[in-house]
Amino acid sequence: MALQRIALGIGAGLTTFGIVAVVIIEAVQVDPVAGILGAVLGALFGLGVFGLVLLTYDEASPTIRRDVAAVAAFGYTALAVLALSYVNLAGLRSVIDPTVVVAVASLVAVLVWLSLWGRSGPRETDA
Repeated sequence: MALQRIALGIGAGLTTFGIVAVVIIEAVQVDPVAGILGAVLGALFGLGVFGLVLLTYDEASPTIRRDVAAVAAFGYTALAVLALSYVNLAGLRSVIDPTVVVAVASLVAVLVWLSLWGRSGPRETDA
């Protein structure tokens, strides 16, 4: 169970790092400052999410666990697609752009979320 928490924490941290870094870089848009600030803040927020998942995953509801798994799947998939682009496997660098990364990672996250839907145990009520 500890390995699952660590893996989900790393995946959720990757997702958070990517989102925060991109938002900061696009908001600041000053060449050296934006990249540094985006990477540092992304890393800080990513580490925070990693710690949060690591410490609270066991007490989380089945719905939250399913959501965390989908967010982690997004992060791992985005990392894998970017790695394929980096090594230029089969010439994929020319077709992999940020839109492709987000689309593929989102599709995998939705599929993971849907696949875990029936396994979440008893339904939660809003009462």
